[in-house]
Order: sequence, then structure tokens, then C-alpha cells
Amino acid sequence: MSTISASKLLSVANENFVASYRKLVEHSPEGEVNQVGGVFAFVTGFPFALFNGCVVVERAAPPELEEALAWVTAHGVPHRVWLAEQAAQKLEAVPTAYGLGRDPASFPGMVLHPVPEPPPPAVGDGGVSRRTGSRLASPRRGRKRACSGAGEPDVSTVARH
Repeated sequence: MSTISASKLLSVANENFVASYRKLVEHSPEGEVNQVGGVFAFVTGFPFALFNGCVVVERAAPPELEEALAWVTAHGVPHRVWLAEQAAQKLEAVPTAYGLGRDPASFPGMVLHPVPEPPPPAVGDGGVSRRTGSRLASPRRGRKRACSGAGEPDVSTVARH
């Protein structure tokens, strides 16, 4: 197994992050992208901040982020800005000027290094129990129990819906 440098892993993670939003836009009827220098801006049209915004994972100047963020804002959808750590200090005043606040929980780059060993397979049934419908007096009673959450509904009762 070859070793990959931390900078290469970060680069690949960043490329993957941007590519995931490019693909999302590609499959969105109202999707658009706008590359402004080092800022990748995108809108999907979906009314969720996770699906619209700006991503900065390479060198970018504040005017580039301002232009990209103005473009996203003009679409009238909830949005957010992702700034790579190396760009955050230089650029964080721009999103703040647009009324965005810093989110203490950032999204991970989705790369594990070093890759951990997989957990051992589960032994036994893992505490899952299965019962048949024979306990029930009628299907109607079973539907009521499954919907109300009273008691422990059967697997077969829940499947009848």
C-alpha cells in the first residue's frame, strides 16, 4: 500500500467536495454554477442552505468571494459559505457582511487517514427480536398499536400498512 501525503489527501478531499456540488447542480432543474476566480458558487434552487452557496478551497481574494456571494444571494435561496482553513482568516469578513454567521460544526473532508481496521462482525442477532402476528386479535388492533406506538408492534403488523 502506498502512502499519500496529507496535502495530497486534502487536495483530493477538496476536489471531491466541489465535485459533489457540481453533480448536484447537474441534476437540479434550476441548477447553476459560477466560478469566480478561486470561488466555486452554485445554486440548485432547493430551499435549503446546504444545497446553495460558495466553496473556497483554493486561493481567492475578497472581491472574488464578494462577487460570488452576491450572485448566490441574488437567487433568493438559503445558502452558506464553506471556507478552507487557510482561506478563512483572510475571507471571513465577507460572509459576515452578508449576515452569515460562523458555524462551529464544519463538514469533514470525508477522508480517513490512516484508514482504520473494520470492526468485527456482529455476533448473534444484535438484540433484534422478531415476532409473528399470532399475538394480535385482529389486523385492526395491530394497525392501531403500530400507529400509536403502544407496546411492541410486530414486524408483520408494521409491514401490512
